[in-house]
Amino acid sequence: MVLLFPKFLAASQCRVVAQIYSYPVTCCLIPDDVIDFQVQFIYNTCPSFEYHFDFGDATTGTTSSSWVSHSYSTPGTYTITATPIGGPSDTILNPAGGSAVITTTITILSEEECSCGILDFTYSWSPCSSIQFQFNKNLVARDCDRSGVVYSWDFGDPTSGASNYSSDSDPIHVYADSGSYHVKLAVIIPANIYNPACTLVVERTINSSNGFLFLVPSVLTISSLTTSVNTPVTFQFNEAASDFSNIDLDFGDGNEISNWDLSAVQHSYSDTGLYTIEFTFSYIHCDVPLHFTYLIHVLSPPNLPCSDCIGSFNPENGKKYLISAWVSERDAGPFVATFANPSLQLIFTDEHHVATVLPDMYATGDVIDGWQRVEEIFTVPIDAAAIHIKMNCAAGHCLFDDIRVFPFDGTMKSYVYDPVSLKLVAELDERNYATLYEYDEDGKLIRVKKETERGIMTIKESRNHLSKK
Repeated sequence: MVLLFPKFLAASQCRVVAQIYSYPVTCCLIPDDVIDFQVQFIYNTCPSFEYHFDFGDATTGTTSSSWVSHSYSTPGTYTITATPIGGPSDTILNPAGGSAVITTTITILSEEECSCGILDFTYSWSPCSSIQFQFNKNLVARDCDRSGVVYSWDFGDPTSGASNYSSDSDPIHVYADSGSYHVKLAVIIPANIYNPACTLVVERTINSSNGFLFLVPSVLTISSLTTSVNTPVTFQFNEAASDFSNIDLDFGDGNEISNWDLSAVQHSYSDTGLYTIEFTFSYIHCDVPLHFTYLIHVLSPPNLPCSDCIGSFNPENGKKYLISAWVSERDAGPFVATFANPSLQLIFTDEHHVATVLPDMYATGDVIDGWQRVEEIFTVPIDAAAIHIKMNCAAGHCLFDDIRVFPFDGTMKSYVYDPVSLKLVAELDERNYATLYEYDEDGKLIRVKKETERGIMTIKESRNHLSKK
């Protein structure tokens, strides 16, 4: 591997370039790998110098040779500096005068991290494309020699036939329908004179949705997708009006707004049923109009009051409760050990609107499939009259999901149903870990998965096949 230090040009047209070589040639380095550092000149007219090296691990050395070797005992990222010293007095090594300091950084990984390498993948999509995804592998292998490396992609989309698989390193896949897809990448790295063959695997569930709303999920806010007869539903457009035109909103019950002026509107449904809301608009960065649909379920109005009905959740003063949630950061890298930016904050107010603010609650424990759990115990103040849950994000884009509050000495389970088929798709236990249910095209249960501290595990899988006679 050859890494170039930053270059500088001397007043005498003498350019110094420092190079790092490591043997055996590797793409990731581990403790005790011997790294050879070389400082060399591009032009032969350059004078000879001594060089003072600082290897960034409290080790330094001065040498008149063009080569120096060093190894690191522990993993970490180190900054190496090489300072030319000596030489003719009329030689200026940088425009400001004096000696130039050349720096670079090098990362040493643990043997476990680098036994075969580190694999991950990223994906992106175009806001004007329906559901076309560009996948890009991120491979840091133990060996730099990539000849013979085999890539095997499974996009989790069996209805696409042979297109569900690819051997390209950075493929493109188009999903026919919106939904969640489990994408798997396996990389086989062949053996060489230094290391045996090995296989790396990474898999992740992605959400495929119509491109623009997946990229900007808040472009249209609907106050509720489950409502009751004659209850107003608010529609709010949230983006800059200058980027959009020809905006039409069809409520699905024979009423619509053409060329919507983007002021918030309310609409009520007079009959029960499942209605399809159609939202169409032109976007300045797209050549064709964008069209999106939503389903809203209108129910019969509740018959209240009811002596046997369970009231809304009302925490008791002085009692202990448990709050939990799952948080993530959209821009976090694949190797982040914890999410420090998202947090939950509880604010209690008394009858005089005087606030009691509890400290921010941060995620702890392992990151599971890109999410980390917040779980804290709190006591409701004696004088509290209202409780507010605030979602904070110190930087970047934070995501929050499955926020739950229940008595400390109680248990809670919650259930998620598909809005169209009404089938159970997830069950969250008392620890807020999900059991996921997957169905085939005929609506039969084929797979059960479980969230654990070690990731998502498949605990049951079945297939049925009827042969034709």
